[in-house]
Amino acid sequence: MGGSSLLVTLGLILLTMAIIHFFPKLTRAVPGTLVAIVAVTLLTTFASVSTVAVNDSIHIQDALAQEKAEKTRLFETEKPGLVFSEVDARGHEVAATTIAIPVTASTRQAGRLAIPGIPFTLESLWIILGLSVTLAAIGLIESLMTLTLIDELTETRGRSNRECVGQGVANIVSGFFGAMGGCAMIGQSMINIRSGGRHRISGIAAALFLLAFILFPPLWSCIGLIPVPALIGVMFIVVIATFEWTSLRLWNKIPKSDFFVIVAVSAITVLSDLAIAVATGVVVSSLVFAWKKSRRLEAVRRVENDTTIYELSGPLFFGAVTSFKEIFSPAEDLDAVIIEFQNCNVYDHSALEAINNLCEKYRSLGKTVKLMHLSERCLKILDKADSILDVHIDESKYNSTWAPGVHTEATGTL
Repeated sequence: MGGSSLLVTLGLILLTMAIIHFFPKLTRAVPGTLVAIVAVTLLTTFASVSTVAVNDSIHIQDALAQEKAEKTRLFETEKPGLVFSEVDARGHEVAATTIAIPVTASTRQAGRLAIPGIPFTLESLWIILGLSVTLAAIGLIESLMTLTLIDELTETRGRSNRECVGQGVANIVSGFFGAMGGCAMIGQSMINIRSGGRHRISGIAAALFLLAFILFPPLWSCIGLIPVPALIGVMFIVVIATFEWTSLRLWNKIPKSDFFVIVAVSAITVLSDLAIAVATGVVVSSLVFAWKKSRRLEAVRRVENDTTIYELSGPLFFGAVTSFKEIFSPAEDLDAVIIEFQNCNVYDHSALEAINNLCEKYRSLGKTVKLMHLSERCLKILDKADSILDVHIDESKYNSTWAPGVHTEATGTL
């Protein structure tokens, strides 16, 4: 698009945005979004303004779909005669070929209740499994995000469980009618809120009107007259209203790791999809959290009554194992060593292995090590790992009602 067509499109987008922004200042009896769409539609219809309407967009999509179907048919016809090494190259050639196909009228019609015509085999399941999991994750994530946003705007509290179950059931039922699944959308919800919708009846009304537009051709024809630039203008307004502009001022006020997660998730959402972006954000945040926690392990070393005592504080897990090993000096310590765990928690197998290896080092030097004041959680972990540990735990100061399987002298080595 270029020249006058581009200028007309930009002008219609700006006009739509201006009406939506300024009309509520005159009256809120009628939603500004509806006024903008109707006004721009009437302008393009009666003023003979050349632009792309919804009907034109549908015809373009129909032509693309028919072209894709024809290319698929041609490729499937040639495929049996190709050797394996030629299949991929020929597929790309067919996809890049321009095929002139006469555009026929749209054959959209209401779906009928029927079981999808696909073979119910494991092969079919594996074909759709990856995409179905991705779509389900995206749908649930976006629905819950939308629910949270609407709760904040309306100062209400929605029920996320009901939302997820309702969305899942509706998508399953829609599949039996040959329809496409869906989820809650931030854009449409924001339009609803900005137009004055505050109750469930607004969502029900929107669904019923949309159903009517699909089922009845006269209404369908009216929707087809709406210019695509008007819809673009509406979505620009929604984006401007939805975007958290204050986040742009947080880059030097929040931890750099948090700001990196924000930027990374936003970029991956645009380049890939929401599910991958959220998963990446969770992984990065978890790694950052583990890194920060690993740096919180500290120790105080002192000598009392010919005994070296280490008082640990902080979490001991896989991320803190290196710091844990650097704390101790087996060659320099006295023959008796006590490690206090009163302010330290043991979380995983890596921590157990580090403790066991440390005890082995002391024993190889002819020194004894006692672990004292372990929490019940730590004792349970040690109890489960009893058969692979060789550690000495001082249980004399524990509550007598606690009866773990950890013995004073555990047998076996790691």
